[in-house]
Formats: sequence, structure tokens, C-alpha cells
Amino acid sequence: MPHGCGEQNMLDFVPNVVVLDYLKRANRLTPSVQNKAIRNLEDGYQRELTYKRDDNSFSAFGNTDKSGSTWLTAFVLKSFAQASPYTVIDPKVLENATAWLVARQQSDGSFSEPGEIIYKPMQSGAGSGPALTAYVLIALLENKAKQTHPDVVQAAEAYLLKELRTTNDPYVVSLVTYALHLSGHSAQDGAFQKLLSLATREDDTIYWKDPALAVNTSDKQSDYFFKPSFKDVEMTAYALLTLTERGDIGNAVPVMRWLVSKQNENGGYSSTQQDTVIGIQALARVAASVVSRTIAIEASVKYGDGRSRILKIHSGNALVLQRLELPSDLKYVEIEATGFGVAVMQVSWSFNLAVSSESPSFFLNPLLDKTSTENYLQLSVCTHYRGEGEASNMAVMEVALPSGYLFDFDTLSSIHRTKEVRRVESQDADTNVVIYFDRIGREELCVTVPAHREHKVANQKPVPVKVYDYYNLARSARMFYSPHKATLCDICEGAECGNDCNAVKQTKSDATQLERESEPDGAAGVYASRLSIAVLAISVALFRR
Repeated sequence: MPHGCGEQNMLDFVPNVVVLDYLKRANRLTPSVQNKAIRNLEDGYQRELTYKRDDNSFSAFGNTDKSGSTWLTAFVLKSFAQASPYTVIDPKVLENATAWLVARQQSDGSFSEPGEIIYKPMQSGAGSGPALTAYVLIALLENKAKQTHPDVVQAAEAYLLKELRTTNDPYVVSLVTYALHLSGHSAQDGAFQKLLSLATREDDTIYWKDPALAVNTSDKQSDYFFKPSFKDVEMTAYALLTLTERGDIGNAVPVMRWLVSKQNENGGYSSTQQDTVIGIQALARVAASVVSRTIAIEASVKYGDGRSRILKIHSGNALVLQRLELPSDLKYVEIEATGFGVAVMQVSWSFNLAVSSESPSFFLNPLLDKTSTENYLQLSVCTHYRGEGEASNMAVMEVALPSGYLFDFDTLSSIHRTKEVRRVESQDADTNVVIYFDRIGREELCVTVPAHREHKVANQKPVPVKVYDYYNLARSARMFYSPHKATLCDICEGAECGNDCNAVKQTKSDATQLERESEPDGAAGVYASRLSIAVLAISVALFRR
């Protein structure tokens, strides 16, 4: 995934803190893992400071944004506070970020959002509300604000308790309940009971789901058919954190079981940010609570016609991820485990779809401009949003370039002039162009991506252009385009071409020369050019006979 703005950088930062916390609590932290994680934290910390604004807040693109973001500043403050036991975090950065957040508190105890609405579920349509206030309070409590800013904490708690009495939104309740547990508020038990009353229980799992999300399971192309809502993962993770705070492992295990079952093959979730970050934090916390000092597990994996494999997990390899690739035509897999200790086994499979969805959330139309040649490509990509609401969250467009082509950096400024474009970068040795938008709305916007041919490649395949909501990957679209076709004869040189290719090249050269020699001005030139090609075609045909 691209990592070109303030919150994306934190996605690389936070997992290192999670790993260090878990391994330290489990007494399994080795010097090599610790050193690597700390180096990652140091690099991520320095990168994130480039998104700090002059007023000490943080935003997606730093000082180029109109204002700092309350949500992102709270996210950074919380993460830096959690990382401070492992790496040097300037106390002034924490103090100044805290002061900026405190200044955003309103008279009713809530926190306002003056910046860009980056993450709508948290910030809400009005840029404020109980979810954002609970999130900011959690960040402040992580930075010991109960001792340094008790009045601010009490005002936020009073506001949240008032909202808690009137809401049945499980997303809000999960955040508020966790915040009250972190502060040790006397109302935490009542909030917890309300949270449990909103839970969904299926088989041996417990989770929380968004009642506003209508899922059409008959739509086989729908991303929601395969993945849970990112809000479901996030609120369930906050509930798991609350259970861990309470030491309620009995209820935590079925919640953990649901979260584990919804992970993708890489250990993350459907989004790239909040659900993955808070999901792995919650799983690591509860895992540290149930980890055993000794482990000896033997797992038998049976599949196909009597075939089987044995996986052994012991103290010496407990931190090693073991992978077993199974045949693609399997109908079932049977797993049996014996021994003692705690481990997770996951069966993952994937397949490709021709389209991203029957009804994608974005219109997308990539077209080669008429000015494109064999050596220079100009791709115009137009898009607009057609999902729920008036606009997406922050959106990202990724334009893959055909084999042999590289992005033309000299035209970077022209892309930046397009409405809503905030950043342009390239990846994979300049063969993939990534464009960031504040949002994509109902009004069509177009960008032109230029590229030049660096290497001669024949028989190029179509390449994709995709656009997606960064915080909800179910909102996406993908289309393919093809460059001007080139054959082996078009790209070969000299003796390597062979007789057949040389004959073709000579024919093309003769045709081009005849066109140039017989080309006067105006309409006569067009007529003469066409006539010369026709004469040449007849001559070649007679010669072959």
C-alpha cells in the first residue's frame, strides 16, 4: 500500500510498538527483534515529524493543509506515547500536541475538528461528536492527561456520559466504554453492560456489528460478501480491549476468535488503517494475557486423498510463522492439534475476479490520448464517486504503467493542478503512479498521466488503473487499458531481427518514404498520401503473386 501521508506513515509505526509490547509481556523479546523494531520506530518517528504543522498539530500533508486534524493529532499522540518506553520521543512534541488538542475542547466537553474530515466514522459528518471525543480522550489518557489536565478529562467524561445515555450506536458505545475503563470512571460497569447488550453472538464467537449496514449476500461480487465491515472490526477490537482491561478472559476468548477469523492472509483486515491497527493491538493484548511460558503443540493437517503434514510448535520456534502451501483443488482440510500452549492456525485461500464489483463505488475511465506514440504515452483517467454519501473519504488512484514505460516526472506540476489532488508519487521503480485526493465527489475529475518508453518491450499486456477509498477498500473500482501494440519485429534491431522482420521493416520504411515524397500542402497531401499507400499495397500484392 502507498504510504505518502501522515496517517499512512503511522500504519508502519504502530505495529512495531505492538510487537514490542507483546513480546515483552510474554517474556520472548530477543535482542535482534528489539533492535529491528526500535530502528523502525526511529525512522517512522522522524518521518511523521515532517507532517507536523507549525502550530504543533498533525495533518495528512502537514503545512500544506489548511488546518491541523484533531483526529490525526490524537492518533499520533497516542502512538508516540505508547512508543516512548522503547525509543526517544521528544517530550515537547507530546506536550505541544496535547496543548493543541486541549484547545479544541468545546464548552460542552466535546472536541471539535477544524481540519479535513479524513476518517468519517470517527469524525462524523459535522466534524465532532462522541466517537471523536472518546478517541481524543483515549489519546490524552495514554499520555497521562488525568494527572496533567484533570479538568479537561472530567469535562470530556461528562460529555460522553450524557451521550451514552441516549445512544445505541455500538461504534460509539465501544469507544466510550473503553475510554471510561482507561480513566477508571465509576460509570465504567454500566457502560460495559450496555456494550454487552449490543453484542452479536454466533456459534462460539462474540462480535459487534454496524446495524446501519445493509448486506446483500446474494451479490456474489460484493466485497462485503467476503469481508466484514471495517467498523465491525474496529468496534469489536475496542470491546476486546475493554475486556482485557477488566481481566475478563472468559468473554475475551470468543471475541478474539471472531477477530482472528476475519483476518486476511497477511494478518490485517479489510481497510489499511484503523481497523488493522486497533485489531492487532487488541489481539496482542489478550494474547499476552493467555500466553504460556512453555509451549509444545503438534498439529496434523490432513487433506486430499489421505495426504497429511505435521507442524510442530515449541519454545524454540514459537515466534516463527510457519506456512504450508496446499494444492489448489482441495475440497476439505482437517486439522487436529495435541499438546499444551496457545497457537493460531489459519486456512486462507484467494481467487481473482474479472471486475472489482458489479456496481463499483467509483466511475473510472482510462483512455489513451491521441498524442500517444510508440515512445510516449499520455493516459487520461476520469473518475467520480457514485457510492453512498456525497463523497468518499481520502481517495487514492494507482496507475500501473505498461512494461517498458516510466513515469515522466517533468510533468508532475500539471497533475498537481487538478482539483482535489494533494500528492503524487511513484513506486516500483517509477512504473506505478500513486495520486492522492482529499476526496472524490459526484463531479467528474480527470488527471493525465504521462510516461516515456525506457525499454523496448513487445506484446505488452493490459495494465490496471484502480481507485479506492483509503479507509474503506470495499469502495473501489478497477479498469484496464492497453498501450500501442508493439511486436517483436517493432523492437528488434539489426541481425537479431531475422529475414521476416527485416522484410516487414523495409516495407514500412518504403511506405513512409513514399508518403513524405508525395506530400504537398492541404487536402492534396492527404489524397497523395493515401494514393501512395494504395499503389504500394498493390505492388506488394503483385510481387507476392
